[in-house]
Amino acid sequence: MKIQNSIPQIYSLNFKGHEAKKLDRILVHQNESYGADAILRQLDAIASKHKVHVERVKYFPDTWIQDEIYFTPNKKVISSNYRYATGYADICGLEPDEITNNENPFRTRSVDGGNLFFVTDKDGKQVILSGRNKEGYSELEGYDNVFEADKVITLPRADYHLDLFITPIGDNKILVADDDLMLDGLYKILEACVMFTEENPQDESSKDIKQVAGNLIELIDSFDECKHKYLNKGSEKEAAKILQDNGFEVIPVPSRIYNFTKWHSPKNRENLTHQLNYSNAVTFKNDKNETILIAAKSGLEKQLGLTDTIAKKIGIDFENLFRESVSEHIRPENVHFIEGDRRRPISSILEECKGGLHCMCVEVPDYYA
Repeated sequence: MKIQNSIPQIYSLNFKGHEAKKLDRILVHQNESYGADAILRQLDAIASKHKVHVERVKYFPDTWIQDEIYFTPNKKVISSNYRYATGYADICGLEPDEITNNENPFRTRSVDGGNLFFVTDKDGKQVILSGRNKEGYSELEGYDNVFEADKVITLPRADYHLDLFITPIGDNKILVADDDLMLDGLYKILEACVMFTEENPQDESSKDIKQVAGNLIELIDSFDECKHKYLNKGSEKEAAKILQDNGFEVIPVPSRIYNFTKWHSPKNRENLTHQLNYSNAVTFKNDKNETILIAAKSGLEKQLGLTDTIAKKIGIDFENLFRESVSEHIRPENVHFIEGDRRRPISSILEECKGGLHCMCVEVPDYYA
């Protein structure tokens, strides 16, 4: 990476999070307690159909590899450990970026991979999407000139990381979580439950569907409380407007539901967690230039009693809501949901640790496509 002589070599400013594009491979974490084998198998079953390799990382042992291994658009590999960088550079036919000064200030300033996206705008220019820190400042403040990009766009902290509420899908399009749309979706599912029980009172599933309706009412109340009391109110809509003002096509999607669970107490914003998140997804382009999106299944349906059988009877569930919202941009058959290890599914990891499928993977672009 070319950097002005007056600026130390970059080491841990994480240049990461590519939009949906053709990939050479997807690297998956190797932490067995976080279900590495199951995630690898399920991702590979989808990606291999599109000639994308899925591999376990060889060097980095932690779970959140999205934050630790950085494949830059100028064919460099950066890592917090130079051995990791050289290893992955060798695997992918790229070059490692080197650090020579242990006191380099960049070592102590890290922009997490999930809080930084590299995208292309409608004019073909390279753009960095950066999140803001807890104090409301850009995480790239004062470091913009380090990056070889035409523009840096800073978005408000509408979630823990950018990749929990936005998903760039290429072609100048960005999916943005819309909480009002999700709330409408919850009411749609509730209405479908009520309508079914009224029209089919003798159906053997009516009692269970009534229970689902009751659980949905409680969920709607808690979701609405979180939305108004504990989030940066309207921040996701502010982010959408900033993206639109910069020429991106924004697609609002019902992609997240948050709440306080048994793992988080007392109630405050930092303890807010996700019961569902489809924004934290792995995306890429296939040979037909179609977007493929792979998200994590939520455990919320099970908590609500919304089984596959009931979903078919009432004609709607969370995955259907999401697929419908992106159907003009991603073919329904190209939207996939994987569970991970059934003993510890991705959904439980998301709730406990605020990290999901995208956080556990690294997309390696096909630089020579």
